[in-house]
Amino acid sequence: VFRVGFSYDNFFVNASTSYRNPTLYQQIGDAFVNSNSSLAPEEGLGIELGYGAFSVFSYSFSENIDYDFNLNQFVNTGEYDTNGIRFQDVIPVPFGSFSVFGAYTNSDQPRVPEYKTRLSYFVSVNTFDAELVYSAQFNRGIDTLGSNLDDIQSFDFVLSSEISDNLTM
Repeated sequence: VFRVGFSYDNFFVNASTSYRNPTLYQQIGDAFVNSNSSLAPEEGLGIELGYGAFSVFSYSFSENIDYDFNLNQFVNTGEYDTNGIRFQDVIPVPFGSFSVFGAYTNSDQPRVPEYKTRLSYFVSVNTFDAELVYSAQFNRGIDTLGSNLDDIQSFDFVLSSEISDNLTM
């Protein structure tokens, strides 16, 4: 596995490979999952080009590992491609930051959301930190029975304080 890249000013480009062996659970199974010792690893090759907070990416995978509910086992499902665009930036604000992430992904892989976003506002005052986060995934594909997966949206609020050097509450 390697990742090599180049950047100049705000422009960047990188290429990478990926490799993931099947887990022992995927190969051996248990009382509910049948074994499949012939699973091939997932292998991929990708490239990403970007300028500042924007980037475009494309990855090709020679194999995928997914669970087949009819066979009750993990199986190889063949090659697939994933590509898309992303925007990711952190904007400093008084006492903290505002973080923006948005992505469009076109993938042959099932259950990969077409649109994702994450907006967060982080503030730190004295020993208190607070963060408000909105996360969402839209057009998530279909489940194993052929039904559309619901969109996911969540708001999270985290408040913490440092009580001592080694303890945060």
